Amino acid sequence: MLKVHVDSSSISPEPAERLTPLDHFRAKTKRLKIHPTEVLLLWVVSVHLVFLPWALGGMRTWGQWTSLGLAIVGFVIALIPRDYTEEHTGAGSFRLVCWPRLTSFPLFWIGLAMLVYVAVQAFNPAWIFVSDEKVWWMQAVPHVKWLPSGVKVPFERWGPWRMA
Repeated sequence: MLKVHVDSSSISPEPAERLTPLDHFRAKTKRLKIHPTEVLLLWVVSVHLVFLPWALGGMRTWGQWTSLGLAIVGFVIALIPRDYTEEHTGAGSFRLVCWPRLTSFPLFWIGLAMLVYVAVQAFNPAWIFVSDEKVWWMQAVPHVKWLPSGVKVPFERWGPWRMA
């Protein structure tokens, strides 16, 4: 009778140790964790992006107020200073303060200038909405001519704040 000696190193690995074909393509480095504040920001922005088309398409006042609230919450969360550790960066720890970066970004100032322009129009109306419950019309009112002018209407119907 023939005896065969089996070396323990030639035995195939346990099922937990077996490599699947996709394991050859996986990164060999440890994955970094996402900062908890960034995870919260991603959730708030995702909820806002899902809610926004419905809020603007429905033209309901409460939907637009909710959208404004979600935008402000997202903006505030984005500006909260964050302390990154080695598990977040893979290197050294640091503190991220976003205000200086925001103020050096030109699109921030362009957007702020647009909001100031809308505010000037809203506070300098050249026309006012008038209604007698059957029909409505626009009536001219005195305004500062050299400033951009707008229209004063009920918020629920129309206006510069809902259109901005």
